[in-house]
Amino acid sequence: ARTISVSLPKAKFEVVGEAADESRQRAVETRKANNPHLRNLWDVARKGFRSVNLDTVFAVTVRGTRFDVALPA
Repeated sequence: ARTISVSLPKAKFEVVGEAADESRQRAVETRKANNPHLRNLWDVARKGFRSVNLDTVFAVTVRGTRFDVALPA
């Protein structure tokens, strides 16, 4: 098992959503369609973005409380 400390990405330098240019918006939509279970997170220890496959997460700990993740049948 692997444990990492993460937070949601807060990249001030990256323009997202409707403010992003058209090619960036298309790239985001393509990535979501091709990889629906990936979530981008900020790795606090390594100070970099990581993509986490949510299908492989079995537990999350938030402020000391562990939450087990129920896998779909």
